[in-house]
Amino acid sequence: METLVSYELESFQVHLKKFAPAYRCQWPERVPGRLCVFLDGSMHENNDQYAASDLVYKPPEDRPSLSFGESGAQTLTVELRRSGIDVLRSGGFDVEEPFSAHSATCYSMAERVRSELVDGDEMTPLVLEGLVLDLFTKTHRLKQGDRAPKWLETVRERIEADYALSWTLRDYARDVAVHPIELATLFRRHYQCSVGEHIRALRVRHAMRQLSQSHKSIADIALESGFSDQSHLTRVFKKQTGMTPAKYRRAK
Repeated sequence: METLVSYELESFQVHLKKFAPAYRCQWPERVPGRLCVFLDGSMHENNDQYAASDLVYKPPEDRPSLSFGESGAQTLTVELRRSGIDVLRSGGFDVEEPFSAHSATCYSMAERVRSELVDGDEMTPLVLEGLVLDLFTKTHRLKQGDRAPKWLETVRERIEADYALSWTLRDYARDVAVHPIELATLFRRHYQCSVGEHIRALRVRHAMRQLSQSHKSIADIALESGFSDQSHLTRVFKKQTGMTPAKYRRAK
C-alpha cells in the first residue's frame, strides 16, 4: 500500500491511497471509523466486493483483512477523528452502522477531493472540509434509501460495461422492458445521479486510467472513452476533476 497524499483537518484525515495488484493486508491494530470511495480497481473484504464508484463506510474495527484485484486499487479514504464522529452524530449520521453503496455522484465528489489534494492552495483546508462534509451528507441520504430493483441493477451493469457506446435512455429502458421515465426517476433516486451523469463519470474515469497508464494521445483517449473529440473530453474532464487531461497526466 502506498499513501500518495494525506491531509490533516480538524475533524478528519483525508488520504489518497494506492494498492498494488493482488495486494493482501491485515491491519495490525484497531483502525478508526472511515469512509472509503473506490476511484479505480477492486477489493474483497470477507464476502463483499467493491469496485470503482463504490463507497463503503466502516465504524472503528479490529484488524480488518483485505485483498485487492488483479489491477490493484486506488481509493480516497476519510478517517474520522473524535471530533468528526461528534460532528456526524450531531447531524444524524449513524456512525456505528457499516454501509456500502454505488454512487456516481459520490465518485465525482471524491475526484474533486483528489484534485484539491493534488493541486491545492491556501484555501485547501476550507474547501476540503466542505467537500468531506458534503460527501458524508450524500452518503447519509443513500443510507436512507431502499434497495434498487433487480432490473435497475441490470441497467447499471450494462452502462458500466458499455459506457463508450452511444446508447440513449430509451435504448436502456427498452433493454429491460420499462418506460424511460420510470428508468430515469428510479436511477436518480437510487444512485443520486442521472443516467447521463453516470455515463459521463465512467468515461472520465476511463480517460483518467488511460492518461496515467498509457502513452496514447489525448485525442485517441477521448474517442476510446466515448467523447466526440479531444475538446469535448477536456471540457468535461476539467469540470469533473478540476484540471485538464494534460495537467492530470503531468501530475501522475
